[in-house]
Amino acid sequence: MENINKGDTVQHITSRLNYVVDSIENYDGIIVIFTEGSICKCIPINEVKKIKSHTLSDYFLKLFRGEKLTDDEDFELTSKLKPLKLVTILPLDPNSLKL
Repeated sequence: MENINKGDTVQHITSRLNYVVDSIENYDGIIVIFTEGSICKCIPINEVKKIKSHTLSDYFLKLFRGEKLTDDEDFELTSKLKPLKLVTILPLDPNSLKL
């Protein structure tokens, strides 16, 4: 198992949601993590995996280099972009202007 510390980003294996570790406790031989945020979660440590925190630019650099994103990376990129409700603006064609 990876060394997980306070402040690390972990991903819940089932829900694929990311959390930041606030503390790690041991209750009756079961190690659990408590997460930061307005809704604190208590998750058994065997249900999470440590992930490297990525910025959007890390994913785009990987794509521009022609590398394929893993399923987890693709899911995280999609979940970060979806709430932004991005639109595409096409460049103006000067020939389409009528004077």
